[in-house]
Amino acid sequence: MVGNYLEAVNYADFALGKLIEGLKSNGLWDETLLIVYGDHFGLRPDSTLEKKLLRQILGREYNDLDVFKIPLIIKIPGYNDEILRENVGGQIDLMPTIANLVGLSLDDSIYFGQDLLNTEENLLGMRFYLPSGSFINSEVLFIPGKGFDDGTAINIKTGEAEKEIKGYKGDFKQAKTLLNLSDSYINKMPERNDLKNDMINIPHMKIVQVNPTEITAGEIFNNWEGEASIGLVGENFDVDSIIYANNVPLKTTYGGANFITAIVPAELYNEPGEMVIKVRFFDEHGNLINTSNNFIININEKARD
Repeated sequence: MVGNYLEAVNYADFALGKLIEGLKSNGLWDETLLIVYGDHFGLRPDSTLEKKLLRQILGREYNDLDVFKIPLIIKIPGYNDEILRENVGGQIDLMPTIANLVGLSLDDSIYFGQDLLNTEENLLGMRFYLPSGSFINSEVLFIPGKGFDDGTAINIKTGEAEKEIKGYKGDFKQAKTLLNLSDSYINKMPERNDLKNDMINIPHMKIVQVNPTEITAGEIFNNWEGEASIGLVGENFDVDSIIYANNVPLKTTYGGANFITAIVPAELYNEPGEMVIKVRFFDEHGNLINTSNNFIININEKARD
């Protein structure tokens, strides 16, 4: 993997060079706003050999912080000075940053990011590559355990774990609030008409039964190697179907068109309430192609002694 990645980096560098050459040769370079960004990490080594190779290349261990350090390069027409900014940002910040550079007002738009050229503090919530509730702010990468109190905060400058994490609880709550707001916005967006024809001939996925239907807050259920799990019986599941719990994508295992399972992270059942289960299927471009009905799992309060 490491060797293939380095070859890919070399090719990407070559291709970017050709693009710049083409812009210059066609007289477009001085009028072009060019933005280069990697949309996700390049490597997540899972073997001893890969980790050893990276250690030899970097001269140190490759860690969680390295995974999320992604460069953003902006070339502005008529601006020749080089400025290096090391403030924290993410893909969500690209739209407001670009809008500022081209003079586009976002006063009537809904957006969740910030203009990276005019902000020093930032907060980026995560829940796909890390447990839900994880976040990066201007100081740390925080990864929760079963909740906040047993989480880990890694200083983004030193790479060392912080001994005291209480000061980050506000950002932990705010990150989850922002993710919930994003979910609410996405779920209320109108259907895309251009996808309706694609969905006409796709059998609709249906959840018939979920196991379990009742659980207790904070207690593991359907124990699978120390983690909670759910099983869904239904119709027309696809090999690439993903189970969602309260709009959080779960690590899903396909057992056939009528049965799929998933691991449920502890933060989704730590508190009493409801867990809304849904199955979604996306095409290779990330477009939602199929979705199931909702199914509710009740999370009951733990009995007191």
